[in-house]
Amino acid sequence: MLIFQLLDTIRTGLEKGQHAGYEAESIAFGELAMTSQSRGLIGLFRGQTECKKNRFGVPKQSIK
Repeated sequence: MLIFQLLDTIRTGLEKGQHAGYEAESIAFGELAMTSQSRGLIGLFRGQTECKKNRFGVPKQSIK
């Protein structure tokens, strides 16, 4: 599905001009951003980012 939308968007831009291509890209991005796969990847990214944060503060003893 993704590859077909990508190719259709490129084709629209080449056949109908730059403005129509950007419009098709905007619509396709909006549709793809709302899929369950996209939401899952966003959740995975946020979870990884949260795990990288140091929630314990500065260590009391210096690490050698």
